[in-house]
Amino acid sequence: MDKIKIIKKMLVEHRIIYLKNNKIVLYGISKTNAKQLIINKYHNSKTPINLTRLVISFHKGVKFYQGGPIQLNFKQYTMFENKLSLRYEYGTSGSIWITKRFLIKDLFKNKKKILNLIITLCKRVNINKNIKIPGVNLITNFI
Repeated sequence: MDKIKIIKKMLVEHRIIYLKNNKIVLYGISKTNAKQLIINKYHNSKTPINLTRLVISFHKGVKFYQGGPIQLNFKQYTMFENKLSLRYEYGTSGSIWITKRFLIKDLFKNKKKILNLIITLCKRVNINKNIKIPGVNLITNFI
């Protein structure tokens, strides 16, 4: 449980991450503030911009639908004409759970390593499009 607290402290300001072309464009704590910043950043865009929103949440991992103590929730958005709209594409939105067994492997040593791992996951999700809802996926299926 101590590892989860350490990871939580490292990722406090990176709870909400927006990615464009698998590169971090914006990160923050609040969904509403992050959404408003994205709208302000791309309000002059003439072409649609595809974004991936990643929400990192922490759980006890004891309820039957929870696959582990850390959840990475992916959603795909399109920014066009000052509107941020959710894209409904099969296999690009959903959750990946990080299990206790994966945390024991000690791949989450520092913030840089965690963010690199998250970007690797985003690349695989965006290319392979293999997140299935409402099923629970484990991080070991992607790395």
